[in-house]
Amino acid sequence: MRYIFLSLAALFVSLPAFAQESPAEIGLRALVVDFQQDGAEIPADRVKALYKEACDAGWQPGCDASQWTDGEAARAEDAQAYFQPLCDRKDDVACIAVGWTLSQSPLGTPSEEGQFPDRAATYFRKACDANNMRACYELGRLAWDGIGTLRDRQRAAELFTQACEGNVVASCRRSGDLLQAGEFVKGDLAAAMVAYQKGCDFGDLVSCNALGAMYRAGKGVEKDPARAVELFDRACKRGEAMGCRNMALHHVAKGDLKNTVHYYGRGCRAGDGTACSDAAKLYESGATGEANAGGRALEMYQLGCAAEDSAACFAAAQLAEGRMGLKKDSIELVRLYRVGCDGGGGPACGQIAHLTLYGKEGVSRDRDEGVRLARRGCRAGDGWACYLTGMAYQRGWVGQRDWSQAAGAYQQACLEGVDQACGPEAKARRKAGLGL
Repeated sequence: MRYIFLSLAALFVSLPAFAQESPAEIGLRALVVDFQQDGAEIPADRVKALYKEACDAGWQPGCDASQWTDGEAARAEDAQAYFQPLCDRKDDVACIAVGWTLSQSPLGTPSEEGQFPDRAATYFRKACDANNMRACYELGRLAWDGIGTLRDRQRAAELFTQACEGNVVASCRRSGDLLQAGEFVKGDLAAAMVAYQKGCDFGDLVSCNALGAMYRAGKGVEKDPARAVELFDRACKRGEAMGCRNMALHHVAKGDLKNTVHYYGRGCRAGDGTACSDAAKLYESGATGEANAGGRALEMYQLGCAAEDSAACFAAAQLAEGRMGLKKDSIELVRLYRVGCDGGGGPACGQIAHLTLYGKEGVSRDRDEGVRLARRGCRAGDGWACYLTGMAYQRGWVGQRDWSQAAGAYQQACLEGVDQACGPEAKARRKAGLGL
């Protein structure tokens, strides 16, 4: 089922600024969300409503949309079959749709895995030359990464600026970023502000947040903290996580704990795993004074873990072991350690490796798997995982005993602050003939 993923998508379907659109332009808006461009994911009934609006306005593909979509997600192969004949008849919007199917796999982002990205570039170029600004933006996306065409970031930057001037909302954000940084175009803070302002006015909340940051720092404009906060708050309230983070930092500076926690929580629910951890740490510290602070901290860490923050997975598992008055939950802590390790978290790998090596907390004892997990955690820089790896080499759990490898793993563990590894390191070095 579709869900709100990026607030731009939700606003994009009903902005009054689009009131004078042609039927094809309404259809293009429908295609953007159905083909999951610009991070857009909205409910299926809203997608169907957009196609109906385009159909009622006289855009025939809107009437035929069931041939390639059920509103949940466009079927690339069916869409290509429908739009290719229209594209061959020089229908710019149809060519954009075909270009997406040829240059993206899955739909959403240009990729070398696309079916024929070079053909897609040709379609986008022809439509751009015919003054279709969305096609110019799409050609810029391909040129930026060199997909289906030569990599030319200066040309891509020019195309992003051109498309922004043509009211392609997603392009304004990219143009603003490049103008502000002076990358591949001449730096121009005033022009960056114009691009961000346009993007913000059309509902791109990332642009609103970027504009707020410029007002806060006084870049290209006189410092205006009140205007910055207004923009951050607007972005946050409509689901932009970085806007929430900036609002939280604003309240940190004011010493306002209640609103700091509130905005970190909003950022967390908008998908910012780091914000989840920041909120959790405030609960965990007891600073909020809540009776169920441990439960709230665990909830925030779990949300952070779900947002692919491996450190949050580890912290949540630590709480699930029974800290802060919480009841121990072995099933949950094992799950969290596994998820954290899968996400690249060294500490989580070290903990699940220990449980697997020794068969604890309901985990089946498996030396081969435990050693694999320990090595993974050690490579990610976790001292405890390195200590377990050293033990595995010392005890011959990975084939024959290997004192040299054991010494290396123990040394890394010792350097990471695992004191109990320092003595075994010295022993392993002597056994390996490496000296001290």
